Amino acid sequence: MSRSVLARMGLVLALFSAAGLAQAQTTVAQPGYIGISGGQSRADLDCSNTTTCDRSDSAWKIFGGYMFHPNFGVQAEYLGQTKSPIAATVGGVPSSGEFRHEGLGLYGLATGGSGIWSVFGKAGVVSSRTQGAARVADLPGGASEDSGRLAWGGGVGIKLGRNFEGRIEFERVRSRLLGQNVDVDFVTAGLLARF
Repeated sequence: MSRSVLARMGLVLALFSAAGLAQAQTTVAQPGYIGISGGQSRADLDCSNTTTCDRSDSAWKIFGGYMFHPNFGVQAEYLGQTKSPIAATVGGVPSSGEFRHEGLGLYGLATGGSGIWSVFGKAGVVSSRTQGAARVADLPGGASEDSGRLAWGGGVGIKLGRNFEGRIEFERVRSRLLGQNVDVDFVTAGLLARF
């Protein structure tokens, strides 16, 4: 992880910590939480000149956070995407490949709601690794690129008792591969436990 990415993550954490300290007089019942979710991802890949190109695949993440205030907190997460296959014919020679993405993110979180329902939004920084593997005429090749970029998302939560909550969430993470920007969208559903 590069120093610039760590610096950005530290800045996000410091800003939300300061906001939390400013609201220290407000106590939050069970301010910490952890969770897991799974769903689908879709990568903004250039699929021109391919015979098949599966931009969507399974996705998952684990996450944890802390609410400094009933409406504001921070969340860290590790997210991943399974391999998306690509096939093409290059100069009459069949070729195949795959795309994979994973990342570690730190977000500021804002939430609101009433009753059992809540909505939330988040913005932060994700340090991600994007990998592309290729095989042309049985000769392997590939590329991998690390990047630290801004990411954002939002979703809906529903209380499932005192300490549990279900979530449906969308988030967009921007990464790079071979010098090109690649947006990866994640739609996941999961469960979190508060403590």
